[in-house]
Amino acid sequence: MRLTRTVHAPSNPMLNVSARQARPHSPCVRAGDYVFVSGMVPVSPETGERTQGPIADQVETVLANMQHLLESNGWSLDQIVRLNITLADLLHADDMWRVFRKFFPDNPPAATLIGMQLSFGNLVEIECTAYVGEG
Repeated sequence: MRLTRTVHAPSNPMLNVSARQARPHSPCVRAGDYVFVSGMVPVSPETGERTQGPIADQVETVLANMQHLLESNGWSLDQIVRLNITLADLLHADDMWRVFRKFFPDNPPAATLIGMQLSFGNLVEIECTAYVGEG
């Protein structure tokens, strides 16, 4: 039996970095009852350009863009069951968690936090898995 996969994108084309940069991956794929969102970095919803600045601003941008992507397709942050968060510097973890709590104040999803070098001056990259129910 072959699992049906459908590709989903944000309604704001500035946030579809995959398509704008002709990258060979999808911003979001639904497979059955689950949605898998590719790693997102801080991108301005107005210009589509990477945004720099303090870690708190970058995390806020990524989670707001993730929220937009999910809501563009009829889903929400509340349906996220797992996040993988990568920071360029784990010393920024406390600032990241402060912003995280604004988006997930109650019953937060499972999360893994790792540190590794990120490209283009990004301080954070976040991917997620969401349960969206019967497909």
